[in-house]
Amino acid sequence: AGVIPDGAFLENMEKAISRMEGLVANLLDIQRAESSSPLRRELIDPLHLVEVVLDDMAPTADHMNQTIVRDIQANLNPISGDFDRLREVMNNLLENAIKYTPPGGTITVKVFSEGRRFAFHVVDTGYGIPEDKKAFIFTPHFRALQSGTEHIPGTGVGLSLVKEMVERHGGQVWFVSKEGEGSTFGFWLPLLTE
Repeated sequence: AGVIPDGAFLENMEKAISRMEGLVANLLDIQRAESSSPLRRELIDPLHLVEVVLDDMAPTADHMNQTIVRDIQANLNPISGDFDRLREVMNNLLENAIKYTPPGGTITVKVFSEGRRFAFHVVDTGYGIPEDKKAFIFTPHFRALQSGTEHIPGTGVGLSLVKEMVERHGGQVWFVSKEGEGSTFGFWLPLLTE
């Protein structure tokens, strides 16, 4: 009695390792959020930045048998900011769309300029966010769990970091969502204009 079969033991170990990885990621996210280090200000080609992010996330989308549709405007003016942190912001929004969209779904990445602003939108065909949870979506450690999404890993830190980082770049983040029909998360940043 009390002996765990090998298969169950390995499964439990895998779950424990996954929880530990999540905890480490959470601690790193918190450290980044609390860091007062100044942002780098460099000239960024937004198309290059978006291509890097799409390359980052392609294996995850492929694993989920999801289609990523690219709706990307050409010849965008440059933006100014911290390439690595903006990459994290975009990765976070795209990763969330992948995580919260069932296998076989579609995620559309829209990139365009609007007036003097650079816009990045991620549109998914996923679970959507319940109405009563929308007001808390950018609150640290909040997760809009609902029936069917309890199995999805996460710490609830990512979107609060996205909001902070976009605002530190002089932009604004937003979302629209309908439960059962999907979500759109996006942000805008100032373009550098002549």
